[in-house]
Parts: sequence; structure tokens; C-alpha cells
Amino acid sequence: MSVTTILMVWVLCLPEAASAAPDNTFEKMARQAIEVVQRDHAIANRPGAYYEDHTKRAIAYTWGNSMLMLAYAKAAQTDAKTYAEPLDQLIRHMDRYWVEYNGIGGYDHLPHPRTDVERYYDDNAWVAMGLIDAYEAVKDKTYLERAEKTIEFSLSGVNQEQGGIWWREAPKQTMNTCSVAPTAFACLRYYEVTGRRAYLETAKALMVWLDEHLQDSDHLYFDSITPRGRINRTKWTYNTGMPLQNYAKLYQLTGVKRYLEKANAIAAAAEKHWVDPQTGAVRCEAMFVWTLVEGWVNLSKVSDQSHWQEVSQKAATYLYEHVRDPKGRYPKRWDRPTEGEITEWNLLYPASNARAFWVLADAR
Repeated sequence: MSVTTILMVWVLCLPEAASAAPDNTFEKMARQAIEVVQRDHAIANRPGAYYEDHTKRAIAYTWGNSMLMLAYAKAAQTDAKTYAEPLDQLIRHMDRYWVEYNGIGGYDHLPHPRTDVERYYDDNAWVAMGLIDAYEAVKDKTYLERAEKTIEFSLSGVNQEQGGIWWREAPKQTMNTCSVAPTAFACLRYYEVTGRRAYLETAKALMVWLDEHLQDSDHLYFDSITPRGRINRTKWTYNTGMPLQNYAKLYQLTGVKRYLEKANAIAAAAEKHWVDPQTGAVRCEAMFVWTLVEGWVNLSKVSDQSHWQEVSQKAATYLYEHVRDPKGRYPKRWDRPTEGEITEWNLLYPASNARAFWVLADAR
């Protein structure tokens, strides 16, 4: 046996360490999560269509589809040969969700034709982000064109009297962090790809409003505010993860130091609030946590601070090693160890986790 062969066998037999994962580990995690989606959720003979949950009774809502689009788009940036086709199938399938209503097109939360229309401004922002990533992966201009129209719909939800963006088209009851911050980020990404400065300025204005109305003194963000000023003080990771991504991206695009200072403060506050100091797990839910992981990773990239990538890696590794079940399925939360097999699941969980894993794989 040659020395080279001996070394190869030795490397293959090494255990995977939680604190120092091999270069390909996060890509492996990401591919496995997508395989779980395709196994558990893909609807037979309907390319691009997925079930919402384990019951296999309902087709996926736009939110779950948007998380899967974000995962496929990031995957296609690494391996277009494998993932460009399912990405395109999903995007084409989602044409069934697009509806022209009240003088503007946008994605409904379920496919049409239906008897009513129920559109959410945050859903459309997530889709716009996925479409822009998809365009970057495969250079299909139709994705970028649809992204522009989708952003237009989200921006149509701006409260013209008080600022901010409503959560949903009707009834208009609250302006939410989850509609403002993702829309701002979609604008930043669209500016980054097209150079159209109006989108940069729009994103800046949205973040000014968000900081003034929904950021707490601890640098984290509340959930929503009513027109009368009543604040829902719940704090979810995505309501902090997306502002973090916005400020990291604003710093990257403009070089303005105060954006980096804001991002650093948000990142540190999020770690203090959500990360278990013993395990490194993030104490929140999958469809929210991925935004924070991506925010930390992006901050690490633009500021050359390895700490944030390490925090993200540790959290994702804990999820994979302690929360994933023997069949590769994930529950809702990132911090609660799984015993036995999971019997209830939702598309949001593996799709969001796949996105987080692909982001970490790309960051290595």
C-alpha cells in the first residue's frame, strides 16, 4: 500500500469534530437537508410542487416555497448542474401563486384560481430575495425581472401616512419588522445587481424608520407596531437577523463605518440573547434562525471578524448532531435535542436549515 493510499484512508477515518468541522461538512449537511425536502415533500408528477407538512394533504404556502427557493438558489451557486433544474421548476410552479389584484401583481399565499386573495408583503420580500439569488446563480433574466415586480408589490405595502410596511395587504393592522427588513434587503440586493440607486436609497429609508420605531435599547428588534403606536414586544431571531444583514450589506456597498458599528452592536446583542453559552445552540426556530446565521456570516465576511462565523458554525453543527433525527428530519427549534424519530414536520424546517448550511459551506 502506497503512502498516499495510507494517508487517504487515515483522513477518511477521522471523526467529525463539532468545533472544527472539515471543509466539506456544511455542504454535506446542506445536500442532505435538500434530499429530505425532496423525499418528504415533493409531490409526484408535479415538478416544483411541494407538500406543506407531514400530512401530505396541503400544497406548500408561499413562505415555505420562498425558503426552499433561497436554499436552491444558494445551492445552484455552488452546483448548478444539480440544483438549477429544481430551482427553475420551483420558480415556474410559483407562477400559479402570482395574481394581479388591486392594480398590482404579487404572490398570494396559495396558488390560484381561488375565491379570495391573501397576500403578505413579507412573503413577497423573501421570494424577491430568492429570485435575485437565483439570477446570480444561473443568469436567467426572467428571474430578475420577476424580482423587480415582486419588490414593487412589497413596496406597495408602505404605510403612506406613518411609514413602515404593513404585514399583509388586508386587513392592514400592523407594520412589522418582518415586512420592513426583508424588503429593505431585497432592495439592497437588487441595487447590488443592477446599480439602480433608487433601491439603495429606499432601503436606507426603510431601515431609518425601523430603527426609530421598532428597535429596542438592547439593539434587538420588536415584532410589530400598530398605527396607534402599540408595540408587540416579542423578539424573534429573524427580526434581528435581517436588520443585521441589511447593515452588513450597507457597509459592504457604501463603506460607511456607522453601518458596520450598527451591525456589530446587533450581532453582539443577538449572541447574548439567543445563543446558549454551554452548547452554542441558538434558542429559536428554524424559519427564523437562518437569517441570523446568515447575518453573522455576512458580517464576518465584510469585517474580517472570524468570531461570527465560528458562532454560526457551532450553532449549525449542534443542530445537525443533536437535533436532526435518524432519518435526517428536523423539528421546529434549533436548540432542543431530538430523541427517536420526528413524526411531525414542515417544509419550512429543512428548507431554512438547508439555506443556513449552504451559506456556511460558501463561507469556508
